[in-house]
Amino acid sequence: MSSIQRAGIVAKPGHASVMRGREFALLFCAQTSSWVGEGLYGLALLWLVQEITGSRAMIGLIAACRTLPSLLGFFTGALADRMDDRRIMILACLGRTALLMLVPFLRWAGLLQVWHLVVVSFLVGVGGIFFLPVRQAMIPAVVPREGLVYANSLMNLSNQLAQAFGYAAGGVGPRSSVSYRRRSCAGWWRGPH
Repeated sequence: MSSIQRAGIVAKPGHASVMRGREFALLFCAQTSSWVGEGLYGLALLWLVQEITGSRAMIGLIAACRTLPSLLGFFTGALADRMDDRRIMILACLGRTALLMLVPFLRWAGLLQVWHLVVVSFLVGVGGIFFLPVRQAMIPAVVPREGLVYANSLMNLSNQLAQAFGYAAGGVGPRSSVSYRRRSCAGWWRGPH
């Protein structure tokens, strides 16, 4: 029996056969949901900054704060290699969710200031640089070698389509974006182990 059959994937390797593997299908669905949430959150946060400040410079600062942590990726990837993958994914997702839930709470309480959004954006980005390398490293653990090309292409397709949908949906209803992002992480609780 080949490794692709042992993983629950039948027939010859291909996109459809990779998706038949339970572990990969769970990872794929959770990741797609999370990416949609990322798109919703990203647009909603920028919309909120525009609403609060009306400043294009502040919108740029918030966008930069979301991406600056990626400069630390080489360090966090090495650190993540020494820790339990599942624990990192869950803690990163829960931490990012808690930070994002802080924004509507501060807004509701009338305490939200732009510096809160700068800090939240940066810390959510930090959580992402721990999460993403672990997610990427998990693919070979749930897909046999013969299906890796197909699995990686499906994950990249998921990323692009889900973010496009997330941004589009965020433009229609940004107030629900943070709530969706919170729920999208729930899939990682039941993800691959």
